[in-house]
Amino acid sequence: PSYKKWIWSAAAILIITIGVYSYLQPRHNIPDVKVAQTEIIKDIHPPAVTNATILLANGQRIVLDSVNAGAIAMQGNIEIKKAGAEQIVYNGKPGGEMQYNTLTVPRGGKVIDITLSDGSRIWLNSASSIRYPVAFYDNERKVELTGEAYFEVAKNPLKPFTVRTYEDEITVKGTSFNVNSYDDEAGIKTSLLEGLVQVNGMLLT
Repeated sequence: PSYKKWIWSAAAILIITIGVYSYLQPRHNIPDVKVAQTEIIKDIHPPAVTNATILLANGQRIVLDSVNAGAIAMQGNIEIKKAGAEQIVYNGKPGGEMQYNTLTVPRGGKVIDITLSDGSRIWLNSASSIRYPVAFYDNERKVELTGEAYFEVAKNPLKPFTVRTYEDEITVKGTSFNVNSYDDEAGIKTSLLEGLVQVNGMLLT
């Protein structure tokens, strides 16, 4: 029938009209959406202070952050010197009675570099302490460690160097090694870097 043709013609004209109208309309620019990528940097800063202390034989406690560089105490014939912010040096010759000092670095404190009177160097980590003679007598050098420290022992075949922890006894004659003896961790870990050590009588090379 003719009316169907009329409907199809009208529909075609409508579609064409809508298409032309849409084409002639001004186009709105849609800005590109850029997602800014922010890099999150979690920077953990090293401790600003040492908070370390030295307990002298007479019971006096020296807070290292509170004293200037230079001589900070005398223990018999031995001078204790602060050579830097984190460096302590013992100088002098044995004389008088045996005296002990204890260096303590609390949790979160900086590593302290200490040179004993025999020339041995120790780097004491945080949450650690070491008790040592101000000067070494007789034929042995013996210190007591809690926590972790790295040792560079001055060579002296006549005086073995011994580190006591709460479990082990480590003896050397001159070597470089690390001892981890935190009491809240399982076991004692001794890492030998140079030379040889004996741990409870067992030789490590």
